[in-house]
Parts: sequence; structure tokens; C-alpha cells
Amino acid sequence: MNTELQFHHGVAIGAGVMLALQVLSLIGRPWLRALMSHASAPAMFLIGMRLRGNPVNLLVDAHIHLVKSGRSVPLEVVEVVYITNKLTIKNHVELADLASGQWERSEENRKRSEAEAEEG
Repeated sequence: MNTELQFHHGVAIGAGVMLALQVLSLIGRPWLRALMSHASAPAMFLIGMRLRGNPVNLLVDAHIHLVKSGRSVPLEVVEVVYITNKLTIKNHVELADLASGQWERSEENRKRSEAEAEEG
């Protein structure tokens, strides 16, 4: 009886280790790449992207490309741009360019709205 209980605990621990390794493989590597590139990518956000069915590696690569090129576009914007253009995006550079354009337009609109609010 005691050995059977130990066996079940061993199986549960083994399954937990395998699950942790799977999560580390799917989320840890993109998170580490972003961290090493000085691009912020919260692990919980990466898990959310994975659960939403979005390609984490493509989105992180696009975000890193933006950061390295001096454009500070949030990862959330990169994901939204991917979702709205997923049928036309071929690679991370194309996604980064689309996200950058979208971000610049939204920033211009925000500044214009703030200026109009100050005037009126």
C-alpha cells in the first residue's frame, strides 16, 4: 500500500515536471529572447498570447525588431496588428512595420486630441 502511494506521488511529480518543461519551452524561450534584447515581454502576457492561439515567436521577434530599430511599440499593439492582418503577414519584419505605422497614427491622433482639448 505504501509503495503504491509513493508510485502515484512519483507519477504526479513527473507529470508536473513535464508540464513545467513544456511551459518553459513554449513561453520561457521567447521571454528570455525578449529579456536579452531589452524588450519587455511579461510572461503572463506571453501565456495569454499562446492561449489566444497567436504565434508567440513571431510576435516577440517583431517586438524585438521594433525595439532594436528604436521604435517603442508595445507588445500589445503588435498582437492587435497581427490579429487584424494575420492573413497578409509573411514575416516578423512586415509585422513590425505594420505595427509601427499603426502606433505612429494612434500617437498622432492622441496628440491632436490633447491639443484640441487644451484649445477648447
